[in-house]
Amino acid sequence: MAQATELVHLTLAEWAVLGVLGKKHSHGFALVKALAPRGQFGRIWSVPTPVVYRAINNLRAAGLIETVGAQPSDAGPTRTLLGLTADGKRQLDRWLATPVAHMREVRSELLLKLAVLAHLNRKPDRLVAAQLRRFGPVLAALEAGAAAEAGFDATLAEWRVESARSTIRFLKRLAE
Repeated sequence: MAQATELVHLTLAEWAVLGVLGKKHSHGFALVKALAPRGQFGRIWSVPTPVVYRAINNLRAAGLIETVGAQPSDAGPTRTLLGLTADGKRQLDRWLATPVAHMREVRSELLLKLAVLAHLNRKPDRLVAAQLRRFGPVLAALEAGAAAEAGFDATLAEWRVESARSTIRFLKRLAE
């Protein structure tokens, strides 16, 4: 079982499953629907059906989710309801407060965290503040390095600077 003092290493698909289960108990098919390309979370990070079920098994094995009941189904066998364990809730809370490490993770992991926070009816203030603190020095380093580049490297450096500036503006607007 994971220790509450450190964040466990999970795939983004596993975090997505934890996030969906963070609000209420659910069954595998409902998780698949939520993470499908047109689902509530799938429009940010879609997860193929087999990967959702593998994530469920991995999270169960890690002691982060557990069976909490059953639900009859008109379309087939009784569905197993899943819920977060106490450790699963602690890990989800910790993940939701941890900024992403790289600008390239904004489109996937950061947006998924923001969607999960909205799903849980929580304000993103803590995450956004931590993300701004994390990315401030990154932007400064990108700006400093861009001036020394030439040719296509200068073009690439400028694209990175502008992307970082855009991300910082986005985060500042969320913080308002």
